[in-house]
Amino acid sequence: MMKSMIDMDDATALQRCINGGISPDACLDNGQTLLQYAAEKGARDCVRMLLYLGADANLSHRGLRPLGLAALHGYAAIMESLLAGGVDLSPISTGNAMIIAARAGHADCVRLLLEMDNADDMKLEALRTALFHERGDCVSLLAAEWGHYAQNIEGFYETIEHTVRNSEMHEFARSETVRALIQSAPPPGTVNQAVMRNDQEALKRLLSEGANPASPNIWGVGNTLLDIVDYGKDPALATLLVQAGADPYAMGVYDDDEIETLFPWLLDIGGEPLSILAAVRRNDVDALRRMLADGAAPDKPLSEDFSTPLTVALKLGHTRCAELLVLAGACLYARDLWKNSPLRLMMCSHEFAD
Repeated sequence: MMKSMIDMDDATALQRCINGGISPDACLDNGQTLLQYAAEKGARDCVRMLLYLGADANLSHRGLRPLGLAALHGYAAIMESLLAGGVDLSPISTGNAMIIAARAGHADCVRLLLEMDNADDMKLEALRTALFHERGDCVSLLAAEWGHYAQNIEGFYETIEHTVRNSEMHEFARSETVRALIQSAPPPGTVNQAVMRNDQEALKRLLSEGANPASPNIWGVGNTLLDIVDYGKDPALATLLVQAGADPYAMGVYDDDEIETLFPWLLDIGGEPLSILAAVRRNDVDALRRMLADGAAPDKPLSEDFSTPLTVALKLGHTRCAELLVLAGACLYARDLWKNSPLRLMMCSHEFAD
């Protein structure tokens, strides 16, 4: 019965069964869990419901986990749900799924996993797999990850020869078809590829097509914006990503700092400030008013000493900014590392004024 529910992607009926006492990790007659079967069948609503109810996204059946099953059958939307819903995000897990997708020739699935920006060794294995199975779209996409080889065809072949002992595959790697794919320098297929190439036009195109402006960082220590800084890429790329919705403060180990403090050059990229804190520091009253009207939180992000934007405004003497923040509900009692709070600063200022 539950199998037929999944076949029809009837998440409501399946949820009633689970609410009636059936485990979300129950197995069907073929030995697959409900989630594994839903991922294999492309039942997106059932997958999302099962993940919500706590189904284990990392159980394996005959060597394949739900992420690998979705990759095998080309269900990129299912993979998105799994990646956001508790699946193992280690390089081996996502890399194996990438290899499976490359073998089957599902370029959309490969592209999604490339956005994870991890598992470099697995990317090469996925490229070798795509070469062996003559999956041209995947070869083109994965070759873009190895841009320096596009400039040195023999170097590319040497890498294949060094890591692959299969003479048939090596022969195919030398084929005119693959040579043309690599020499054509395929356009970037992911946000990370566009950033690493400093390719603004490609980045604009990808973002207009709905690409994720803040590609997940598998280790939780950065995002695409941080990569721009780390690799000295064009600051204009940061502007494009922020305008598309990337959070410049989702920086993992730097949760309590913000990117404009760590990398001051971002303050000079022109256009809108990247945050309320940046608007306060610039004393840009109009930008601050717009951000608050759009629903920005008046107490975030914190500065490097845990000061709220209101505390910073008071320290800098930016009175109008402080007024706007208070009217927006900014906290008067939030203390920084030096035990200063907005209320204390205002009281001290009043005492000095008297």
